[in-house]
Amino acid sequence: MKKVGFDSMLFTSLLLSLLLLFIVQSFMANVAFCQTYDVNGDGKVDILDILVWANAFGTVNGEEGFNPAVDVNSDNVIDIMDAVLISLHFGE
Repeated sequence: MKKVGFDSMLFTSLLLSLLLLFIVQSFMANVAFCQTYDVNGDGKVDILDILVWANAFGTVNGEEGFNPAVDVNSDNVIDIMDAVLISLHFGE
């Protein structure tokens, strides 16, 4: 019968994997946290943010009227998806 014992190499690999997972999750949480849906910068997501979106609706990066603050999904187009994302955070 083979003796089952502590495998330090396996333990070290497992520990490093968990540490890497923690680092990646922390980074992703910080990236998501940095995203602001308060596009007019008044401290809350409300109808005024939707109005700022409406003023830039239909523009693409490089066009007059394009507002990068309103491009909340960073696809270089101010479209309905940006409004949906802003609306999902309404009241925050």
